Amino acid sequence: MTTTIKPKDIRVEDIELRIRGLLKEIEGIRTHRIEEYFEENPILEILKMLEDRVRTEISEINTSVNKLKEIEIALKSKGLHTIRLPCPHPGETTYAEEVLGVRSSTEVFKSRTGFNSYVVCLDCLHQFEADFRDEKVNEWRFAYERPSLKEALRSRPKMKDERKCPRCGSRNVKTVFEMISEKCPKCKTGVIEEIETRIMT
Repeated sequence: MTTTIKPKDIRVEDIELRIRGLLKEIEGIRTHRIEEYFEENPILEILKMLEDRVRTEISEINTSVNKLKEIEIALKSKGLHTIRLPCPHPGETTYAEEVLGVRSSTEVFKSRTGFNSYVVCLDCLHQFEADFRDEKVNEWRFAYERPSLKEALRSRPKMKDERKCPRCGSRNVKTVFEMISEKCPKCKTGVIEEIETRIMT
């Protein structure tokens, strides 16, 4: 048996109510425990382990609920139905799994995640982030498989974002990786160089 759940069917209030119920059950178990026989009774030891496990799960659920509330507030304040969230490094995949509520191996995860590159408009010099799936010079894009190497080499990958400046509308935009070894769009004399730094910067 399977159940399809729509986003509107999932309510934060229901999750919080269940958390309060679990905490009440745990407190009831603790109240009836006889502490002096704790070490002698293996059942009480199992209950203690179970309590610790449930408290850990509740803590993780509370963290997820707080993240969902922040997303809900951001959506309402901007009047949007969808929002793009940056996933903090390290642990991007774990964060995205928590927010989406699906495993990274699913098609839903793959369709709703991406990889943003830093982009510059060569006309108005506006800097922004965008997911250009046709960017072939950024090895990190392939490390995150957005798009997969196979998709990038065999065909024109389906674009996540349009190659267009959100400020002036120009299509004359490039990612910073695409600008390596080219003249600076601002001063027109300097050359963009790639400088290797630490593994995390």
